[in-house]
Parts: sequence; C-alpha cells; structure tokens
Amino acid sequence: MFAPTSLRKKIFHHWLYLDPAKGDYVPKEKLGFNINGGREEGFRGFTYKQSIQPGKWKVEVRTDDGQLLGNVTFNVKEDTSETRDVKTIERL
Repeated sequence: MFAPTSLRKKIFHHWLYLDPAKGDYVPKEKLGFNINGGREEGFRGFTYKQSIQPGKWKVEVRTDDGQLLGNVTFNVKEDTSETRDVKTIERL
C-alpha cells in the first residue's frame, strides 16, 4: 500500500474462513495495527494466527472505517506426516 507521509490510520487484517457448509467466507478474527506516514516502498504489516484449520482462507486489509485496501486468498493443508517441520513462508 502506498500512502502520503501525512497518513495516520489504523489498519485491520480480517481473517475469513470459507465454510464448506455455508459456501461463503465467515469471519474468524480481526487484528489491527497503526500506520503512520508513508514511504517510497509502501507499507508492510504482518499479523499471525494460531490454531488455523485446514481449508480455504482469505485475509482482507481494511481501514478502520471499512475501506478495502487489498486481500489475499490461500489454502491451508493438514500435515499428515509423522514429523512436522515448522517453516515461515514470506510472500513477496
């Protein structure tokens, strides 16, 4: 997200899960943080969710007044292996 240096907003990541029974995304968590000012490279912000269930997910990035800034969808697959490797994956 690119913004002027005077921008001061609270940004929220809305975590939504695609409920197979409903056929629609349902809200699971809303995590927020403040951004202050802009920079040439834009902003970068992260939120983390634990105990995430397998399936299709979407995270919407919204301002405190509900304006949609962007979103990303992804699939979570269950790890059925006997040993579990924990990895952090960065989306660039």
